[in-house]
Amino acid sequence: MVTVLLVDDDDLVRTATARMLTRLSYRVISFCDGALAREFLKTSDMHVDLIVCDVEMPLVGGIEFYRWLSTSMPQLSVAFLFFTGSDEQLDAHEDVRAVPRLEKPAYRNEFVAAVTALLKTKDVGPSPSL
Repeated sequence: MVTVLLVDDDDLVRTATARMLTRLSYRVISFCDGALAREFLKTSDMHVDLIVCDVEMPLVGGIEFYRWLSTSMPQLSVAFLFFTGSDEQLDAHEDVRAVPRLEKPAYRNEFVAAVTALLKTKDVGPSPSL
């Protein structure tokens, strides 16, 4: 089963996104900020296939979380998607410009296509039907 780590501080977005991913038969683990997600990754032995992460969050934002993941856990082979309404912030940081992103709000078919494409690059899981 494909496992997705979802990180977003907006309760409505996080709940709706988790529901969509669950309906695609993915296991979803969700957190409201990067600090909690970081702690989970440090202490859990659960395999994660994809991380879907907001950019602007309290405590530890998406860019900081991505940088931590890249430097502290480079052995973790995981697809990463910024799901954000803040493209400008990503563009301002050279080290995250190439990270896949999807702008909020996104239509379901756009989201599913982005997730499916990322998982295919990692050879993970079946392609869900739109």
